[in-house]
Amino acid sequence: MAKSKPSGLANRFTRANAAVKHRIICALNGEVGAWKTSWALGAPGPMLVQNLDRGLEGVIEPFQELREIYVTNYDSNTHELAQIENDEQRQEAAEAIAASIESDLLDALANGIRSIVWDKEGQIYDIVKYAMLGGKESDNPNRFYPVHQRLGSWINALKDSDANLICIRGMKTPWVNEVKGSGKIGAAPSKKDRIPRGWGQLEEHMHLNILNRAEIEETDEGEKITRVYMDIGKSRGPGGREIQNTSIPFVTFPEFATLVFPDTTEEDWQ
Repeated sequence: MAKSKPSGLANRFTRANAAVKHRIICALNGEVGAWKTSWALGAPGPMLVQNLDRGLEGVIEPFQELREIYVTNYDSNTHELAQIENDEQRQEAAEAIAASIESDLLDALANGIRSIVWDKEGQIYDIVKYAMLGGKESDNPNRFYPVHQRLGSWINALKDSDANLICIRGMKTPWVNEVKGSGKIGAAPSKKDRIPRGWGQLEEHMHLNILNRAEIEETDEGEKITRVYMDIGKSRGPGGREIQNTSIPFVTFPEFATLVFPDTTEEDWQ
């Protein structure tokens, strides 16, 4: 079979590189108590936790003995912002927080960080949205493009590196249309659905989307115990298709990473 002639495309484009980086870039969704933070803190160090949730106490301590972990706290919730009555000044304060998040992220990548944890991603999204749109435009989807660009650029910076990214996300009840007693259709909280809180486009940018799900189960002896399951959605990687759209019992970060990259060992992810 004759070889095809060079097309000349190499003069204009960069040829695809088939090399796969060994790293996990994922959205980790779940309700309170679903071991999300514990799983994320099991990622390899040195690690930077960009912490807006302030929920590390009582969880992080065992992991600090095993790996190099740095934590940056941001006032997002925000006692600081709540004291500002002027919307423009509040927006400026939000931008200062967003700029710190970006600066810390890029500095960490430039200095050999191995894992980044966003705790929680929804709060980062809220800060960026408020910083760029303020209160008056924060619910206008037609103005969201700069927000998408900014968050996307942070994730692309991570993808250009060899670092892991774990975006911890809480859950919320969505609003749906339902028929009221009057017969009219109106908005109301869903009675059954729960969805991730945060940037609606995040999961499109991730390599893996995971939902941690805690269930109370009763043993044969009548003892009630909590078991956590990991529902795997989108899953990229050499072993990704084997676990995509499956539910597995909870495993640690190193154990999970070897499922995605079967050519690695748990020691590679310590």
